[in-house]
Amino acid sequence: MSLIDTMSAIVGGIVERMGFQYLALREYKVSSQNADGTLELDALDPKYPGLSNVKIMQIGPGSSIKIPSNTTVLVGFKNGDQTKRYAMSLWDGAQSQQMIIECLDLQLGGQATDFVIKGTTYRTAETTMNTAIASAVTTLNAIPVAADLATAVILVNGCAVCLKAIGVAILAFEAKTGTFLSSLVKVK
Repeated sequence: MSLIDTMSAIVGGIVERMGFQYLALREYKVSSQNADGTLELDALDPKYPGLSNVKIMQIGPGSSIKIPSNTTVLVGFKNGDQTKRYAMSLWDGAQSQQMIIECLDLQLGGQATDFVIKGTTYRTAETTMNTAIASAVTTLNAIPVAADLATAVILVNGCAVCLKAIGVAILAFEAKTGTFLSSLVKVK
């Protein structure tokens, strides 16, 4: 054994004994993600063992992320304590499968000033309103021009009924506007 090999073995032994190897971030490959969100990891460096049930350092409390297998992550050890390990930073061009972020104020792409509209709820209510209006307009278009005053009064009553139906449809739509806004967003 050469002097360099001996010195390397001594320094390596000191580093290992003092736990210095746990002060650096290490690359690991995700083998799977557990139901509780923790990761099963395989070390890329054969000197280190695989890790189980490694928590992901999240964006914030309540947030979660689904990470595909074979994604490379960096693993750290809080204060060099090997029992306090955490995964962070997706690498190798991987993309998370799903990210759930819980916070009081989320603004994507800059300072948001508008609320989010629940698309499906809004479109269903809008379609109902538009159908009622279209039906009333069709009825109005079918009313013939009155030839005398008595017929005109009957036709005006018919018009009033159609206009009332339009008003009812619009009011029903407007009454539900509070249900169209959401503090939850799904972007796909």
